[in-house]
Amino acid sequence: MTTAPAKPGSPSVERVQRRTLAVLSAAQITGGVGVAVGLALSSLVVFDLSGSEAISGLAGTATVLGAALLALPAAKAAGKGGRRAGLGLAYVAALTGCVISVLAISIASWPLLLAGLVLVGGGSAGNLAARYSATDLSPPGHAGRHLSLVVWAATIGSVAGPNLADPADRLGMSMGLAPTAGPFAFAALAFAVALLIVVAGLRPDPLKLARQLTGTAGATGGRSKTIKDAWGTLRATPAARAALLAIAVSHTAMVSVMSMTPVHLRHEGRNSRSSAWC
Repeated sequence: MTTAPAKPGSPSVERVQRRTLAVLSAAQITGGVGVAVGLALSSLVVFDLSGSEAISGLAGTATVLGAALLALPAAKAAGKGGRRAGLGLAYVAALTGCVISVLAISIASWPLLLAGLVLVGGGSAGNLAARYSATDLSPPGHAGRHLSLVVWAATIGSVAGPNLADPADRLGMSMGLAPTAGPFAFAALAFAVALLIVVAGLRPDPLKLARQLTGTAGATGGRSKTIKDAWGTLRATPAARAALLAIAVSHTAMVSVMSMTPVHLRHEGRNSRSSAWC
């Protein structure tokens, strides 16, 4: 005799959802540290290696571009293999990008550093995807609250990351790493911890369980169908187009300021190591 699966809102599903929120929050904190270190430091390091203000601005571009490029394969992996697969892919990419960044700084190659930062953008893609993972098992009327809890957890990593850059740099140099390579090594460790938390903690996988409860199959049609559906929604929905435009404009302003602030501080004479990470 088989037992029917629990329905959304039942005690068993609620327990899984509480565990899922705790796991995703922990991953957001550690992953947020890795992302914040890269955002605070990358443009300044690229400036030091290239000697060009214009090229230093490409650091933020590379990270954001990487997040955009990795969002689709991460979503596709989640559609086929569940949230662990999608988030795992994003955090593996970010970890790999941090390792490449450490190597690039060691050999003083700013083009290689930019390539590494594209992969580091996977950390942002993973953190953003984790927020929506929080809603897979949410009961009606609670999706916004559960998503906001995970978003709030990310602020801990975002605040802690830049403040840990200087100690990480000092520790890295004491271990033989090149100056400014230590924070990226620390970010790699943060992404590794986030990966471990997701792979070990998201059991059962919330997306797979949600599909079992609703009787829906996995995503079909692949990447082309996903892109087609997205463009179809944008064409048919004026509010979606307005939202996309608002996000693009606001992120352009945000990333521009965040990318150039460290370089501006350097020009203002803030040359001490502690102020370099501001």
